[in-house]
Amino acid sequence: MTVPERLDILHHFAAVTDPRDPRFVTHLLGDLLTIALCATLSGAKSFEDLAAFGRSKETWLRSLGLLLPHGIPSHDTFRDFFRHLAPAVFQDCFTAWINVVCARLGVQHVQIDGKALRGSRGLDGTCLYLVSAWVGANSLTLGQVAVEDKSNEITAIPKLLKLLELQGALVSIDALGCQKDIAQAIRDTGADYLLQVKGNQPVLEADINASIDAALEADFVGVEHDVWVRELRGHGREEEQVCLVLYDLERLSTRADWVDLQAIVRVSRTTWEGGKETFEVAHYICSRRGSGTGQRHPGTLGD
Repeated sequence: MTVPERLDILHHFAAVTDPRDPRFVTHLLGDLLTIALCATLSGAKSFEDLAAFGRSKETWLRSLGLLLPHGIPSHDTFRDFFRHLAPAVFQDCFTAWINVVCARLGVQHVQIDGKALRGSRGLDGTCLYLVSAWVGANSLTLGQVAVEDKSNEITAIPKLLKLLELQGALVSIDALGCQKDIAQAIRDTGADYLLQVKGNQPVLEADINASIDAALEADFVGVEHDVWVRELRGHGREEEQVCLVLYDLERLSTRADWVDLQAIVRVSRTTWEGGKETFEVAHYICSRRGSGTGQRHPGTLGD
């Protein structure tokens, strides 16, 4: 019988060296790391959030085995600790740990996105962006790479892909990441890609529209395709998602440029909220084939 790889934080972060002067240490290294990681995975975004999480979850944290000999560390303690911590070593440990967590959870869909870091804009107008890989279904951030501006997301994505064990996963990226090299980098990890197509790939976008228009005109007779319909309700809002997948790629003039391309996708979203109806459409290319047709799946907004 195969023994599952250990998940405990202290095991995976054993290589992290405590940067503090031992004469002034009042909080245990393992306690600091565990609180910080649990808080961050729960949505904490500042050192104040880490301390607040610790105070609100102290009983639970002690049930995990944390000793907390001097109670919950303050936000200043967290700030000083992480300011002096070796970032490369911490990143390596975090990556190894989160990959094991993902394997245990059976993660199937990983999203990559870039966001400006709040409060980081400098005098020259530039600001720091974090390009993150995350699993929406589990509210779990897998890794991050910092870049100085949004245009550098393209170069950051391959670096982020190298940090993660993605074999078998479906990696989705917005239109900025719809690049041939990024598609190849994803396939090199053993994962599949789902890349949004917009104006930065005008020929591909036009070909996708032409392919779908032709299929609609033929009423899909002789056209290999799948359709999924999903209805979401919650918080006074209703949404219907229709996902159309076409496997007939003959109209794509740039098909050969995209490694292992298997399908084109159109996702239509109709939303009703506060008496107002909105409609939007998004197009994607994908290296994975789907299965099943015409199924209707109810759900809850936020799924």
